[in-house]
Amino acid sequence: MRIYTIGSLAERWGIDPRRLTDLLYRDRELGALCPVVAGRRLISAEVLPRVETAARDAGILPRAPEARSPMPLAMRGPVA
Repeated sequence: MRIYTIGSLAERWGIDPRRLTDLLYRDRELGALCPVVAGRRLISAEVLPRVETAARDAGILPRAPEARSPMPLAMRGPVA
């Protein structure tokens, strides 16, 4: 099982680690899934998609372009 830390995710996503830490303290349910061990918050690969979604919803990460449109990319017509 792959485990991430706040610092590794913040570096990977190019964000301030404090914003991610604050998010996990505010969202108790999500925070409970990411325990603090020896002063480090650990995020398992299984929980990572929920953390990413919460970060996007909170405006910490930008939304994916396909998420902005209600129509899937495959259904869109040619760009004029």
